[in-house]
Amino acid sequence: MAFLLIYSVNFFLIKEILTLLKTNIESQKSLLSLFFVIPAVNIYGIGGLDSIIVTFFTTYLLGLFLVLQEKRIGVLLMVIGFTISSLLTFGSMFLVGLSVLVLALNLKSFKKLVVAYLILAIVFVFVSIFLNKFYNYNHFESFIQASILENRAGYRLFINTTYFTLSRIENIFDIVVLLNPLILVIGLTHKKLNFKNLNIRIFISGMLTLLLIFATGAYKTGETARAMLFIFPYFLLTLIECTKQTLNTLFLTTLTFCALLQFSGSFFW
Repeated sequence: MAFLLIYSVNFFLIKEILTLLKTNIESQKSLLSLFFVIPAVNIYGIGGLDSIIVTFFTTYLLGLFLVLQEKRIGVLLMVIGFTISSLLTFGSMFLVGLSVLVLALNLKSFKKLVVAYLILAIVFVFVSIFLNKFYNYNHFESFIQASILENRAGYRLFINTTYFTLSRIENIFDIVVLLNPLILVIGLTHKKLNFKNLNIRIFISGMLTLLLIFATGAYKTGETARAMLFIFPYFLLTLIECTKQTLNTLFLTTLTFCALLQFSGSFFW
């Protein structure tokens, strides 16, 4: 029940993001309904720690949108989202990569983004010092050790090229299947798609960061959609301009696909 309550916060976070992007009410309802029947979200969303992690990742994403629209509360949400998610998973490095790419693709907002990042960095350093002093936990040392354990024999692309390549393909396949491939196809091909829009720039930043993480060798194999549950809100950003009919079609096909997976698959909760 606790996981369900925490995960339900995503409803309000995503709704606020859609509002900031001036999405009409009907589209908001359709997109939110669609999000919660995405197979990965439906299967893993309330299953454990991942539901907490994705909530704070989405909190960070909302904060980023708020900062880009010059709303100071966004910095606080970024600090909360990044700090807590970092203490829960080293997968929070995704947010670091995302932030760099968002900065690169939004140079007009360079100053306000840099200020927000500096505040975030200062707070996180102080939190890390506090944890080290009073709880003997060194976050940065732990990250280094985790990175070494992840690649004990060295960079897998050079050590075992075949395994590295196949596992990268498997990771991408896992996410696409548990998204519903039709969402990806329509999101990237509909007529109103404009790569100059903020929502699409954020989406591109998220996808490039995802590929960079895969390129490091992270996520060896299996359950990638669960471990990277936080990536699925980004796909909604490509559907904002879709018609109500298209969104309704996506909802029905995704719901059906989700039901088939739930009844036919065996998933780790």
